[in-house]
Amino acid sequence: MQNVAFASETASDGATGPANQISVFDEYDDDMICENLEETSIAMDHAKESSTLLLKLAENMDGYSLDSSENENRPIYSKKIGNIDIGRIQVTIPSTSKYADVINTIWDYNDKQKLDDIFIIGT
Repeated sequence: MQNVAFASETASDGATGPANQISVFDEYDDDMICENLEETSIAMDHAKESSTLLLKLAENMDGYSLDSSENENRPIYSKKIGNIDIGRIQVTIPSTSKYADVINTIWDYNDKQKLDDIFIIGT
């Protein structure tokens, strides 16, 4: 026999969300916010298509070759589809509390040219 408990409400004195939650509009510069609905729709369609392609590329390792890497713990794989070079890196993030830090290290909406060689190259 199992003892199972379900809760459907938050305690009256409990937190309802992260204490430091900020709006996505507060996080980025004003010039990064697009108010053109047609442009936004096109960007969302493009992101959806890109996401579908990335998920397909991640399904298996067919066609990837292992590239030499200075860091054995972060193998880098690559393959070529037509004239497009595809790179794949496999890493383990040791703690879920570090996900946001890792994303901020490799992706910055406010700096499109940002590149963190230490993370990418693995040195």
